Amino acid sequence: MKHTFITLTFSLAVFFCIAQTFQGTIKHGSLGNSIIVAIKPSADVTNAKLTTFYFSIAIPATVSPRPTLNILTNFNTAIGYTPSPVVSPEMVGGVSHYIYNFLGDGQTIPGSERNYSAAGDNNMVELVFQNGPSTVATALMVSLTDGGTSQNTFFNVYNSGIDVTNTSAMFYGGTPVNSPLGYSGNSYTNLSNVILPVKFLGFSAVKKGENALLSWQIENESAITDRYEVERSLNGLDYVKFATVLPKNNGRSGNSYDLTDLNLSVLRSSGVFYYRIKQVDKDGKFIYSEIKNLRLNSKGLAIGVYPNPVRSFANLTIDVEQDADATLSITDASGKQVQLLQLQLFKGPNIKKIKMDNLATGSYMLKVQTATEIKTMAVVKAN
Repeated sequence: MKHTFITLTFSLAVFFCIAQTFQGTIKHGSLGNSIIVAIKPSADVTNAKLTTFYFSIAIPATVSPRPTLNILTNFNTAIGYTPSPVVSPEMVGGVSHYIYNFLGDGQTIPGSERNYSAAGDNNMVELVFQNGPSTVATALMVSLTDGGTSQNTFFNVYNSGIDVTNTSAMFYGGTPVNSPLGYSGNSYTNLSNVILPVKFLGFSAVKKGENALLSWQIENESAITDRYEVERSLNGLDYVKFATVLPKNNGRSGNSYDLTDLNLSVLRSSGVFYYRIKQVDKDGKFIYSEIKNLRLNSKGLAIGVYPNPVRSFANLTIDVEQDADATLSITDASGKQVQLLQLQLFKGPNIKKIKMDNLATGSYMLKVQTATEIKTMAVVKAN
């Protein structure tokens, strides 16, 4: 009897843990053109394994050109997402919308159990709108009747293979409309003032003597575009603004811009420079271009370290002209090797996080060696 009672108690505990239901919401992300998808259980859940997490985002079908919606940050790496093709316009709240479906699978990663708090948002993924018009729109998180025309437009949460979606109230936050019909009805919540941003058609950085010639091309520039901030980095991590370029305001949606960064050798005699463009709107929201880099008076292998001095982790930037295998060795002031790592490098900038919190205070030498080159750099370990 005692064994039976324990088994029954355990089974009931598992049942009540799984029985907690989940709702979803969307909120503004770290960029003006990004949104965060979050969930919340009806009560705290421990060691939940979300084997399935489907969600769908909608924007008005009047937006043209239609932007792409890509994953910027996956906060819960136990779940991998497969975006389905954008669905042709569907009616939500009497308005035609484009639908972006994301199908999340968390079944294949062992040891991926997580705790989920009922006290606040549990961020799942951050998405970024790109390559669309420079306009502001209201985004929706939606679940359509029987999945809509694609049969994939759902909000759907499974814990250990059991559906734990709060089907009668799927969404919270914004102004939710929740159908009592669950999967057989339309439910959604809204997020206003999402920027569907200026599109960078191209960005280049070309070395000419000791100068960098920067050029970028813009599509969908509009009256809300305030400025372009040009940023430079010496290590590929930390960027500083060194110039501001105002929009041309010539009535055209497509424009080209050029800027010269003069006398780079004043900043460093050799090495790699990194550049990016920050496009800022009048309401303060912004997006970034891709990052471009160029070399000054150097070929082959180039390295940098940040921060220096370092307390816990050093960010080592390694720029190579082609894919390469390398070794990183760290030696102390006496020449004793205290760390040895094997690295796989890819053409262009590579960033490696090096653990140094276990080393004593003092000076160290970092050496990066490929089959053809060796570069060294001094780094100081602080308390």
